[in-house]
Amino acid sequence: MEAAVWCKPVIYGPLMGDFLEAKALLERIGAGFMVKDRDELVKKAKWLLENPDELDRLGKRARNEIESNIDSAKIQA
Repeated sequence: MEAAVWCKPVIYGPLMGDFLEAKALLERIGAGFMVKDRDELVKKAKWLLENPDELDRLGKRARNEIESNIDSAKIQA
């Protein structure tokens, strides 16, 4: 979630068992991307870097979603 706070979309591997809520939140808004291997990681990172407007849009979407969930996290803690 740190990347999302810094207005970056998040790329992660398939082992997200301890972070299912974060994964679901990011994928629901289109700012989280699961990759299964190095080739997919390179492809996704390259695409994001080659599309800076989309990178910026997704990063801002991620940050906004995190900010909108801050109060609910405090209530559940």
